[in-house]
Amino acid sequence: MDITTLEDLLIHQLRDLHSAETQIQRALDEWTQHAQSEALEDALADRLMRANRNITRIQQLANTLGAESSKARCAGMEGLITEGNEVLDQVDSGPVGDAALIAAARRIEQYSIAGYGTARLYAQQLGREQATQILQRRIDESNQLDDRLVQLAETITEPDASASDAS
Repeated sequence: MDITTLEDLLIHQLRDLHSAETQIQRALDEWTQHAQSEALEDALADRLMRANRNITRIQQLANTLGAESSKARCAGMEGLITEGNEVLDQVDSGPVGDAALIAAARRIEQYSIAGYGTARLYAQQLGREQATQILQRRIDESNQLDDRLVQLAETITEPDASASDAS
């Protein structure tokens, strides 16, 4: 697909987001099982459900723009997930494992915020009010999850931290 108009660029962004959400869906299905904290498991499970909804919404938005489905691959999300998996393979479960999951999930959310924000801006510039509102809701949801993950990260303590401080 040649990108010659802002609408073409919006369609490209939506395809990229579709790929990203599909990759998130697969990763979180696995990552949720690694969470030690019930609160983190719940947050990741909520994000997994949101990924499922987002895939459908992105397809609907693309359809309203007359876009055909494509085999786009979001290399950025692929890299973030690969990096997250590499770290998770090196840590044990427990507080440090949960901290690694939170770090990986936050990177994903920040990337999502950037992608949805860019698509929202293009939709707004094109006068696509419904698309603008839908994309803004995705940004708001991502910001809320990121805040939730920050709060969870603040509760993580190293079990042996008090013992090493005394030495």
